Amino acid sequence: MAPGANVLWTGNPIVAEAPALPWLLDGHLVETLATLTAVRDRFGADTRVVPGHGPVTTMDTVKWNIDYLAAVQDAVDGGLSLEDTVTQVALPEFQGYALWGWVHPGLNVPAAHNDLRG
Repeated sequence: MAPGANVLWTGNPIVAEAPALPWLLDGHLVETLATLTAVRDRFGADTRVVPGHGPVTTMDTVKWNIDYLAAVQDAVDGGLSLEDTVTQVALPEFQGYALWGWVHPGLNVPAAHNDLRG
C-alpha cells in the first residue's frame, strides 16, 4: 500500500480481475484464503488493486478470489477422493477464465485436496 494513494499492489496472489483464478502452485489453500481474507478486511472497498497481470481492478477481485477458494475448500472438505473431487467440483459460477480447464481441475483442486486431505 502506498500511503495516501489507496492502491494495493498484490503481485500474483491476485493474478488478474475476475474471472481469473488464484493459482495454488505451491498448494497452501488455507494460508492463501486466510491471507486474502485479512487483506480484504484491512483495506476499504474503494482501494484500487494492482494485480500481478492485467489492468488495475477493485477489491471485488479480492472477494472473487476468496469466494472461489472457499468454494474449493468446501468441496474438498466433502470427503471425496481426489479423482471424484476433480470430476464433481465444476463450480460453474467461477468459470469463464481462459485457463479454467487447466488451473481449476489440474492445479487448484489437486493442490487443495493434497493440503486438506493429505
